[in-house]
Amino acid sequence: MISKENVEKSIPELDWIGDEKLKEKVIDVWIEALKRGGWSSVDEVPFTLSFKNSGTLVEHTRRVANLVKNVALTRDENINMDFLLAGALLHDIGKALEYEKVGNEIRVSEYGKKVRHPISGANLAR
Repeated sequence: MISKENVEKSIPELDWIGDEKLKEKVIDVWIEALKRGGWSSVDEVPFTLSFKNSGTLVEHTRRVANLVKNVALTRDENINMDFLLAGALLHDIGKALEYEKVGNEIRVSEYGKKVRHPISGANLAR
């Protein structure tokens, strides 16, 4: 079963979100997405099926969070870092519904054939 602790351990960048309520919401979205997608581990959802050895969704998400944080720190604008990081950590969360694991195979789910990850992710995060 996916727990808050599993998500926090796999995504240490969550600690960069200062607003505890927002951080909890981001964690809750990850848990809900993984549960609905039938995943047993945070780390088994692939980043993409388009090419082999692309890494996991968590690895990609962590890279994006690091990238947006570093870019934001170079800007002169007043940026809400909590919102920026929450968006980075949830930007592809719909992939947990777009893909499914059947035995040892990971494939596009029936749901994913009808609803792409940007739409399902936005619905999860609202």
